[in-house]
Amino acid sequence: DHIGPNEHKDFDDYLHCKSMLLKQCKVGIVNRDDEHFDRIVEGHTCALETYGFSEKADLRAEDAKLVGRKGYLGISYHVKGLLDFPVEIDIPGKFSIYNSLTAIAICRHFKVSEENIIKALKVAKVKGRIEMIKVSDEFTLMIDYAHNAMALESLLGTLKEYNPHRLVCLFGCGGNRSKLRRYEMGEVSGKLADFTIITSDNPRFEEPQAIIDDILIGMKKTDGEYIYFYAMNSNKKYSWYSYDTVEGTIQRLRTTSPEIIEDETTTPEETASTPVTGKNDDGCLLYTSPSPRDA
Repeated sequence: DHIGPNEHKDFDDYLHCKSMLLKQCKVGIVNRDDEHFDRIVEGHTCALETYGFSEKADLRAEDAKLVGRKGYLGISYHVKGLLDFPVEIDIPGKFSIYNSLTAIAICRHFKVSEENIIKALKVAKVKGRIEMIKVSDEFTLMIDYAHNAMALESLLGTLKEYNPHRLVCLFGCGGNRSKLRRYEMGEVSGKLADFTIITSDNPRFEEPQAIIDDILIGMKKTDGEYIYFYAMNSNKKYSWYSYDTVEGTIQRLRTTSPEIIEDETTTPEETASTPVTGKNDDGCLLYTSPSPRDA
């Protein structure tokens, strides 16, 4: 996300800038498992503290386990090294361990007690980052900001590690943004999700159907099952339809004014309710929306 004409010209430049941080601080906290670790710490002038799964890490995670219950996904592990205590986080995925280890390392320098660290990590949540929304014990609903193929692939791959009975991904792509992103996200969801729901998500100044058509280009490269929602503009109102590729049916859902379609929260929630209600199959529904940074 940070390599391009407006940021870093290439990955080497990105790494170089990262390494410069370790020449401008007193203590540097670095992921020991990172494949570029040696390059990042080269020439550092600060005290180094590391974290990760590596035995060489100062703070390391051991005995990591996926935690899955009705309507809940999380992860647990034991911190060893500079500290020694168990941790459980209500955010699934291996990356949550790395994020929490970073937080633990920082808290240690500020003399935060182990008891408070454990309590805080158990309730820590980031709105829109694999945010679990309690709807039912029959399935787990999550919202995430994944707005490109790499993020979506990482996210769906993480969820598949929990062996859900059925993984459903609902997403749309923003207007006036890269078409390539749309093709790639459609292909990733088609390959990794059991069922994909394609909808409109902040079309800006593009036609919602044109964006959906781009997503379908990637989706059709896969054998994944999907349904998509599309809009027909008539007399300054949009009629929303769903096309079910499995049943081969078209259904009119509702008619709305354009300003509602441009509302990122209203449109996906309403369109998502139709295919999800009554599934009762102990699976996962993932809704991805653009992050504020991408807005």
